[in-house]
Amino acid sequence: ARRTFRISSRSNPNQNGSMSRVIMVRARAYSIAYALTYSWLIAMNVLEIVGVSPPPMALQYLSVIFGPLQGLWNLMIFMYPKVMDAKRSRGGNRSWCEAIAEAFCPAINRWRERRTAKNDERRIPQEEEENPEIPASQQQQGDATLVTASISH
Repeated sequence: ARRTFRISSRSNPNQNGSMSRVIMVRARAYSIAYALTYSWLIAMNVLEIVGVSPPPMALQYLSVIFGPLQGLWNLMIFMYPKVMDAKRSRGGNRSWCEAIAEAFCPAINRWRERRTAKNDERRIPQEEEENPEIPASQQQQGDATLVTASISH
């Protein structure tokens, strides 16, 4: 079967406007992360070119600290939408830790949910079997046996 795709310039302006805003915010965040990481190194190089040698120790420390953090900033910017989606799921009742875990490891959380559902299914029939309808005269006797059994352990 042949499929044709139509590219239209008549798309919903609200949708395009919100999407371009999201892209703008993300681009701004990446720019800030880049500036935060490399501004210290650039300042050190400028001071060295001007003739201030060696550069101030504070700039050296800042460039050594923020340089390796470039990857962390990029990771945070990239994962932020996924974490927010996970936080909003289930009616917004998730903690930040649960949302971050869901965003980073969705397969593990799906496995946990399936395992919990299976355990719940197993628990329901067991509870029904453990509590059969007992006449009142035997219930007191059964309770006494349970108490003695729990004391003897």
